[in-house]
Amino acid sequence: MIKYNVLYSDTLEFDKKGRWLRECFFGKYKIAYISMIIIGGKKCFALNCYFPKPYHYDLFESLDDAKSQIEKDFFAFLNDCALLLNSEK
Repeated sequence: MIKYNVLYSDTLEFDKKGRWLRECFFGKYKIAYISMIIIGGKKCFALNCYFPKPYHYDLFESLDDAKSQIEKDFFAFLNDCALLLNSEK
């Protein structure tokens, strides 16, 4: 299960210094983070992954969409790793 650590603001608003971030963990491993940014006056959520290559980046219109993508991508990555390991036996 992926867990999300809240940094700076626990709402969908920036903190007083303009910061907003969610760290994404699988167990004790930080696998990604989601930051909220403003593009053209509209809030967007930037997903920054550390797999399968460092700093893979996508933009989403909602936090739920970003979370869904990290879960889909990460579990597909784990499945690919398992398949690779099993093929070497």
